[in-house]
Amino acid sequence: MNGSFIHATNLGFGDITTSCNCISPDLFVVKLDLQGTPLWQKPLGAENNDLAGDIDVDPWGRPVMAASFANVGSATIDGKALPSGNLFVALKFDPQDGKALSVTGRKASALMRAYGVSSSPANGHTLVAGELKGTIEFEVPRTGTGDSSYVVDLTP
Repeated sequence: MNGSFIHATNLGFGDITTSCNCISPDLFVVKLDLQGTPLWQKPLGAENNDLAGDIDVDPWGRPVMAASFANVGSATIDGKALPSGNLFVALKFDPQDGKALSVTGRKASALMRAYGVSSSPANGHTLVAGELKGTIEFEVPRTGTGDSSYVVDLTP
């Protein structure tokens, strides 16, 4: 389970607090067992608007989450640095303890959101879908005018 929150939240099994004393949303991810008992929980975020997208499980049982970060200055998730700027990422977690295994993303010049994520059962490739305005950094830069959509393979 994942989502966004401001300041602090309690989902019924302990407080999750924000990474800064600000009014911008942060993210959380929680792993539950089949009975709904939490196995681990993790707050995530940088200093500005961080929004949770979809969550999926890859063929090896690792949770994969789509997320958007706005105006990142300097931030890390379990020692893995986020690029600076506006970005969307696919975060892959260890199913046992919730530690981030990989943080893979792309930067954009303006607003972007990561809404959906899917892990291919055939090969484990991680696809992220969302919207953007402005230019997005791929091997060849792409520009969207107005509201543009994207689907990208973010397999690390």
